[in-house]
Amino acid sequence: MKIGIDATFNPSGGSLGHLQEFIKELSITHSKLDLILYLKKENIELLGNSVINKCSLRIVPISSFGNILRILWGQFVLPLSAKIDKLDILFCPGNISPILKTTNIKAQWIATIGPFSKGFYSGFGLHYKFRDTINKYFILLSGLTSNIVIHESAYSKELFESKYNYHPNKQFLIECGKDNFYKPSYKSIESKNVISNISTKDLLCVSHLYPYKNIERLIGAFGSHKRNNNSDQKLYIAGKQPVAKYYLSLQNLVKKNHLEDYVIFTGMATKEELRYAYSQCKLFVFPSLCESSGYTLIEAMSCGSAILASDQTAIPNTCKDAAEYFSAYSEEDLTSKLKTLLSEGSKLTLMKSKSLVRASGMIDYKAATSEFVKIINNVSD
Repeated sequence: MKIGIDATFNPSGGSLGHLQEFIKELSITHSKLDLILYLKKENIELLGNSVINKCSLRIVPISSFGNILRILWGQFVLPLSAKIDKLDILFCPGNISPILKTTNIKAQWIATIGPFSKGFYSGFGLHYKFRDTINKYFILLSGLTSNIVIHESAYSKELFESKYNYHPNKQFLIECGKDNFYKPSYKSIESKNVISNISTKDLLCVSHLYPYKNIERLIGAFGSHKRNNNSDQKLYIAGKQPVAKYYLSLQNLVKKNHLEDYVIFTGMATKEELRYAYSQCKLFVFPSLCESSGYTLIEAMSCGSAILASDQTAIPNTCKDAAEYFSAYSEEDLTSKLKTLLSEGSKLTLMKSKSLVRASGMIDYKAATSEFVKIINNVSD
């Protein structure tokens, strides 16, 4: 069986790790599959030699030059390439697949519900809103012509079936797998990143700084908590800053609240640094307005973090009873929950235990890959 994987999108964070482990596991445990990997040059180093050496490569330069050319590649060149390469299966893990189906099986992994959520567009400029609206309709239309549409959460699956009339027999649920690298780790690490200074009294948020991540409410609530409790706790925020205007607004908010010494933007952190920070922090706070599952939530639970998260979209589905929740659009509710949780040591200890229990019941990348192979085998029979 010959399968092609479209890896020309921009994986990062948890999605990158998931893609790496997926391809690696697929090539190791299912050696009868002939794997062809379509990717752009930038992703060669990202994925690593241990992954790409197990596949036949097709380098796609056109996909490196902006969203319009990436659409041209995905909608016109990719289906033709799939036909020329005589693929049995075309798998697109980057949310969008070709609308034109030229293989026996076309499988699509929808890993984002952002463009389908009202809260996602808040704070973005017209350029971003237009781009993501276009992506929304490509996700919808290409999913309708796919034999297999995989969702990372029951929330996502139900959304596409109920609101967009996707056929239930073509929808499949594979819960977002966990990375077994993440587990409690309390040994100090050598690192130049300021995140290594986090202590057991500090708060942590791990999130790329997009407007829908709701970081401004977290900073506001943290500032209120400090003023009302005379606390010396710090808030570490780890993640890249892809939207310069939004990042500047967050920095200005920190200055306005006189929190320059207490809110620490760490930038990108390594997996080792994140594992240590998840394990050390007193409370992990995740204020996002919309998520299809949430890789960082799974990482945090795997390391035994006590978690306070927003009540939106698939977040409660991911954490279940392993987290406390606040009303995502209410800074006052977040402030109140911070005050309550940070003053209750026994409650936090129980929450840490619940995180580990929840994580232990989740599938890992190996199991997620096996689930995918079962699905394609059943559909192809």
